[in-house]
Amino acid sequence: MFAVFSSRERAWAVRSELAGADHSELELIATPPELRERASSPDLLMRGLGLLLAASLVVGFVIAGLGALLLSAAGALPEPLPTAYLSAGVAVVLAATLGGLAGWLALASHSRLEQRRLCSLLERGHALLLFPARSELREHLPQRGALQIGPLT
Repeated sequence: MFAVFSSRERAWAVRSELAGADHSELELIATPPELRERASSPDLLMRGLGLLLAASLVVGFVIAGLGALLLSAAGALPEPLPTAYLSAGVAVVLAATLGGLAGWLALASHSRLEQRRLCSLLERGHALLLFPARSELREHLPQRGALQIGPLT
């Protein structure tokens, strides 16, 4: 997650104030190259892609399995399974996987636009504080002057 502050000094003051309260996970980003390096980590991109592909495959297999179960319960599934049914199952799994890839590409392009917007804010003197998504800091940062809080994807 990120929090945008109006100046580097304000972000530094908030980081110093919260670091004393055992919030060592706060990271100050003050320049566009720092943001680009942090946001375009190959590990983050590959982890997101792997998770999305795995979820897409699971969804595809669940849909194909439920379809086969429904046909079997209705008595419409023949004993020697014809290749048409197998092909339909493979097509469902492939469609779910390709849908997951399309979603990942859409998310990646949105992330690039958000990164450019944040870089332009940094060029104008703003600063970012990065913090873990599960942190309770999300509620405290607006009270300390954060202009915007959002996910860094």
